[in-house]
Amino acid sequence: MASNVAILDARDSRIRYAGAWEDAGVSEEFNGTTRWSAVQGSAASLTFVGTSITVFGTVAAIDPPQAPSMEFVIDNTVGTYTPAKNMTADVHHEALYTSPTMSNGTHTLVMTQSAAQAAGVMYLDYIMYNTTSTDVGQYFIDDRDPRIQYDPQWGMFGSDPDFQHTSQASSSAGASLTLPFEGRGISLYGGIINGSVLNASMVVDGGPPVFFVPSIQPAAVTTNNLIFNSGDLSSGKHTLVVTAENDQAVWVDYFLVTPPTQSAVSVSASTASPAVPSASTDPPSASHTGKTEATLIATIAGAAIGSLVLTLLAVLLWRRTKRRGRRQDSPLSAARMSTRTIIPFELVSSGASALRTPFSLTHAYSALPVSELASHLPQTMPTVSNGAGATRHSVYPPPPLPLKRAGEAATPARSGLPASASSAGLSRSGGASLSSSTPTDAPAVYTE
Repeated sequence: MASNVAILDARDSRIRYAGAWEDAGVSEEFNGTTRWSAVQGSAASLTFVGTSITVFGTVAAIDPPQAPSMEFVIDNTVGTYTPAKNMTADVHHEALYTSPTMSNGTHTLVMTQSAAQAAGVMYLDYIMYNTTSTDVGQYFIDDRDPRIQYDPQWGMFGSDPDFQHTSQASSSAGASLTLPFEGRGISLYGGIINGSVLNASMVVDGGPPVFFVPSIQPAAVTTNNLIFNSGDLSSGKHTLVVTAENDQAVWVDYFLVTPPTQSAVSVSASTASPAVPSASTDPPSASHTGKTEATLIATIAGAAIGSLVLTLLAVLLWRRTKRRGRRQDSPLSAARMSTRTIIPFELVSSGASALRTPFSLTHAYSALPVSELASHLPQTMPTVSNGAGATRHSVYPPPPLPLKRAGEAATPARSGLPASASSAGLSRSGGASLSSSTPTDAPAVYTE
């Protein structure tokens, strides 16, 4: 299975919180939700399987400025985040921490509010981590993922409300994108621009098209809109094609994929590489295992009993033959022969059976108990087997999207950020300082 980027919302039950935490959220944030704490020492932890992890959040501009900070610890490495003091607008999808690259395995990240904040400044929004596991809620695919093929090239943009601070938009009718993916469902999220009459079609695996036409045209640019949801698909490989049906831009920000089942991944791997055993961590089903073991036990028991009976018969026949040979090899004297009375059959009393057979089995043989046979069976284990050349346009200015949280006055509107802004941080005067005792990698890595 190729590496994917798993995404978890701040309210996911797999994240364990300790201390005093509060819920918040606005539409620009993942699922419209965040969590924050005003108490020093409040902590949260996440155990995951992967190779790297990034924590994203919202950093609010507060007047007067505060100096809260968060500490991140994983595999004996420590990182901290402290917001800039001269921020003039809120920043969304800010990378608060990115871990070093680690060995593929189980790790635990601990996040601690190391310096208190009187009002909401730093908000935990979501966590992304690179993993080959399918035991996750959703995979995240950004608009810049190299698996997406744009035809012809789409315009590349970016602003603060965009995830990873990037997005792409079609430039003409007929422009399309193609995304192959593996999973059980897919959703597309993006922006809608100033009341444009958007008309886009979505096709999965060559099936009938699904059209998206907004029912209510917004008066301003909105982001993080659900544009398409495939619903439940069979677990496996699929292809999504999105086409602009008119000259209004189809604005693409990101995709969410429901991971495939482990059995589907194993079958896919086996089909792709028949010479290599498929890698699977799932145990055989209970019904299949029971039938297989029952059949094997019955076969062994039958063979054992049959072999035992044949061996016993062979021994008895051999003894009989030996006795006959002794009688022939030991001649009797004439005198003894003359006085010997030969009785062909021994008479028995009327209450007994008519004749006594020359041979009788005095021991009963039965199959070993199934529980004992099963303990001798071998314990078998399951076999383990961007668009390119796009033209960059100027950043579209997002509408005023002020955040207003409890106990806080509305903040001034924020102009769009440069298209070069990345998920590792934004280029702004007096930007946030991210320090760590170890070098950090890019927040999201996509590999096949």
